[in-house]
Amino acid sequence: ELLEHMETGKKGYSQPPDVEDYEKFFAKKLTEAQYVIHITMAKHTSMGYHNALEAAKSFENVTVVDSGHLSSSLGLSVLYAASMAEKHASRADIIKTIKKLRRYISSAFIIDSTHMMCQAGQISKKVQILCDALLLHPVIVLKNSRMVVGSMEMGNFTHVAKRYVRKVFMNAKNIDRRILFITYAGMDSQSVHYIQELVKQYCPFERVYLQKASSAIACNCGPGSFGLLFMKKNDAIISFSEASKTEA
Repeated sequence: ELLEHMETGKKGYSQPPDVEDYEKFFAKKLTEAQYVIHITMAKHTSMGYHNALEAAKSFENVTVVDSGHLSSSLGLSVLYAASMAEKHASRADIIKTIKKLRRYISSAFIIDSTHMMCQAGQISKKVQILCDALLLHPVIVLKNSRMVVGSMEMGNFTHVAKRYVRKVFMNAKNIDRRILFITYAGMDSQSVHYIQELVKQYCPFERVYLQKASSAIACNCGPGSFGLLFMKKNDAIISFSEASKTEA
């Protein structure tokens, strides 16, 4: 509904919770647990991290950690941290691992139309006009907690999607194939199915989640955009998995 609203020319913006909202949130969570590790989206993409950090000063048992990512990639950090907590890992180990995983989580979205990125102030009007004229589709990647343009793809959706999927999985041997999120905004089921089948050709995963992007992500990337979000093989996962087996 938000995308439909914006496609009529009306504006829509994402905004993080303010400090007071975070204080209320942390206070509520501390009635359910003795300690809170709050994992935020990349600190340079939103004020959420900074507001949460400010709110955490009011509590002795809240730690705020920058995931370095957003959307379902942030979800991967949360899933792994939750798994560690269930296996009784220490707070220090969980926090250390989350920070380490920043380098091993792959966050990249390909943008169908740059109109909403322009409207949100993420790119200039000149760049948006150029992308329209040349059928260019930017690939936005997360690096060092910042969104940057990783590359440009040219052509219609079918060709662009195929090239993007092939490039992402070029080094498939280094990919942790347990979980993949195909996260999308304003796409029909046929297009999503096409992407899913492409993924199977290049790098099949044990579990694939088809995830609609949140309103906050959708209003910035626009309809027709999608990302392939997963974790790369790394020693943080291996060492913890081995330690868990030993304890068991």
